[in-house]
Amino acid sequence: DVVEAELTLSTDVLASHTVRARGALARPQLLPMGEVLTFPLTQSGSVSLELVHFHNPSDHPVYVQLLPPPPPAGAPGAGGECGSVRECLESSTFLLPDRTLTKSAVVPPHARASLGPVLFAPKGEGRRWATLWLRNNLTSLQPLTVVGVGASGELEYFVRGSKVASVQFEESAFNVGGPTEGPRLGPPIALYHAVTIHNKGSLSVSVHSIKLAGATSAAPCSHRGFGVTPCEGFE
Repeated sequence: DVVEAELTLSTDVLASHTVRARGALARPQLLPMGEVLTFPLTQSGSVSLELVHFHNPSDHPVYVQLLPPPPPAGAPGAGGECGSVRECLESSTFLLPDRTLTKSAVVPPHARASLGPVLFAPKGEGRRWATLWLRNNLTSLQPLTVVGVGASGELEYFVRGSKVASVQFEESAFNVGGPTEGPRLGPPIALYHAVTIHNKGSLSVSVHSIKLAGATSAAPCSHRGFGVTPCEGFE
C-alpha cells in the first residue's frame, strides 16, 4: 500500500507552497515471505527434527508462540501435539512433542530466536506438507509451510538374473564330496552362488555387517559349511 499527502506552507515571503509526500507501508514479518521449512528425506517409520528460526524486526519485544497444524476434517490426530516421541510416531506426520518443545519465547528488538523442534514422522512414502502458525503480538498470526518426503529402502536379491527369496544349493553327495563308498576321486568341491543385491526403494541403504544365522561373533560369515565372502558391510 502507498500513502500520499500534501503539506502547504505559508510564509511572509510566499503565500503558499505545497510539498507532496509519498510513502509505502510495509507489513512487518517474523519470517521471509514464502518461507518453507523443509525436512530431509526421511525413512518411513522414523523421525526427522527441525527448528523454526525467525527474526523480530521491530523496536519492541515480541512474544511468539508456535502452534501445531490443525487436523484435517474427518481425520482426528492428523496434526497436533503429542506427549512423547513414541506417541508422535503413533500419531501424525508433523508434530510438536510436549516434552522436548520450546513453544514460546519473548524475543528482544531486532533479535533472532528459534522454537521447536518440529517432528516429521512419515507413515509411508511420498511428499507431505502442513501449515504451522506463529502467534505473536506484532503480526497476529503468521503461517509457515512445512514440507517433508517419506521414503524407504527395500532390498531385492538376484541369482543368475532371477529374483530369489533364498539361495538354493541343489547338488548331490557325489559331486560335492565324492561317492559314499569306495575311494574318493578328489577333494570336496566348493560350490558358490554370486548374489546381486538391488535397492528398489527411494532411500539409500547402508549394510553395516553380515552374519549367518547361528554363526558366532568370532566367525560371523561361516557356519555349517556355508560361508559369505567378502564378509563386510557395503552401501
